[in-house]
Amino acid sequence: MVNFASVKEKVGLAEVKTLLGLTMLEGENNIGKRVWRGKCPVCSGGGPRSLVITEDVGFYCFASKTGGDQLALASHVKGIDVKSAAEFLNGSETPKSEPKTADQLTNGGMKPLDYLQAKHEKVQAIISEETALTMGVGYAAKGIMRGTVAVPVHDLSGVLQGYVGLENPLRVAQSVYKSQVIFNAHRVGDTVHLMPTVQDVLQLADQGLDGVCFLTETVQPEQMKMLAEWLFATNKVVVF
Repeated sequence: MVNFASVKEKVGLAEVKTLLGLTMLEGENNIGKRVWRGKCPVCSGGGPRSLVITEDVGFYCFASKTGGDQLALASHVKGIDVKSAAEFLNGSETPKSEPKTADQLTNGGMKPLDYLQAKHEKVQAIISEETALTMGVGYAAKGIMRGTVAVPVHDLSGVLQGYVGLENPLRVAQSVYKSQVIFNAHRVGDTVHLMPTVQDVLQLADQGLDGVCFLTETVQPEQMKMLAEWLFATNKVVVF
């Protein structure tokens, strides 16, 4: 008889992900745990980041509203019961994972713009230099965001997707899909303020408070659904 606790101690979530052959983007949440996001291989109708695995916590599939530990993850992906999943993991040898190349790390993300100036009058007109450094904000004297205060945009798992420029309307880099972003969601704590604009979120951070916002001028029902699913999966409380 397989001891479930022993199996879970032997094989962690990262190893289960590898054993199942899941291809996912890796990031980090606001408390430093690794998070992987990708399309669920068994659920139809799920988006490209519908499956979320959080190190030492568990998994959640937004497409099927299913979650749990590593045994439940193996059961979900392989379509077997938990006992069979435990037997599969107990008898498996975890393949060694190869280091990601720079191209793989930026597949779906991008490298940070290291030339942004956090200490600049246009930045300090909005937020302090300390907050700008913490959040990766800075004035762009060149490049895709030239002439504006550039703000990094991450997905829910913390992977850098691109930048927006604090203009009216926002100048948005081509790699950012505005309707799919909850700005600053990867960084916040348990209590979150829903703010109107990116600038409002930045200025709230200057006060030591956590905020999120959408990047679109009008909010669509799909975005509110995305927000609700994220709040449910992370047990956060939103303040309007």
